Amino acid sequence: MRGRVDIWVWPTVLGVLTAIGLMSALFSEGGFGDVLAAVCLASPVAVGLWFGWFRDSGVDRRGR
Repeated sequence: MRGRVDIWVWPTVLGVLTAIGLMSALFSEGGFGDVLAAVCLASPVAVGLWFGWFRDSGVDRRGR
């Protein structure tokens, strides 16, 4: 059972952050709401960049 929880924690966190960011962007009139929206919507992009581009996957790409 613990394995299932480990799998779904971070996707759920990113989904909640995205929902908060979208609601904040939709209903805010500037100031803190815009900053909150930018941070919440940038977090999935940052995670995607980290795991997709910058993180070393451990695969030897030199063909050895």
